[in-house]
Amino acid sequence: TVFWLPLYYDAKVALVLMLWHPKIKGALYLYSSYLQPLLAQHEAEIDRTLMEARTRSVDYINGHVQRAKDYALSHTSSIVEAARRFSEQNGASDQVDGQLPSNPAVSPQHLHAE
Repeated sequence: TVFWLPLYYDAKVALVLMLWHPKIKGALYLYSSYLQPLLAQHEAEIDRTLMEARTRSVDYINGHVQRAKDYALSHTSSIVEAARRFSEQNGASDQVDGQLPSNPAVSPQHLHAE
């Protein structure tokens, strides 16, 4: 960092004020004098790079979605079997005579009691 430079923080505050203050229009001056010509000069390259990045991103996402679909299709039986075992394992301990136990904290008597 350059905090050791004399008047660094003062210069930094002056720059921010110059850029911000509407009467001075420092930001407009810097944009129209330096940034806009630079962007205009490289506009085609910037647009091309953004389009390439967008295309690569879409291809990457589509590839992963397709891989997920292929995996799901090829492993459907094992996924269903694992879900069935999980359901049986958790449901068997909770069920009494084939019915799920009621939660007394949420029974109709508790809902209407005041």
